[in-house]
Amino acid sequence: LFALRLVLKRTRNSRQPIENNHSLTHSTVKEYSDLALVSAEHEHLLFTQFTALLEKSKAQQNDDRVDQATTKHPP
Repeated sequence: LFALRLVLKRTRNSRQPIENNHSLTHSTVKEYSDLALVSAEHEHLLFTQFTALLEKSKAQQNDDRVDQATTKHPP
């Protein structure tokens, strides 16, 4: 969004028609679109890793509870 504002400001300052800057605007939008996609993919990867660690932690807690129950209360 900042880059798009910068492009529009430069267009106004140079008094050039927007058509002349279409490719610059398009490339800026494409660049930030790609950046947003990479950011979303990275966020998804982090969420997946967090979920896996959470499941591992839950499993470990369940194992600890079983160990404590069998240690404290033998059959």
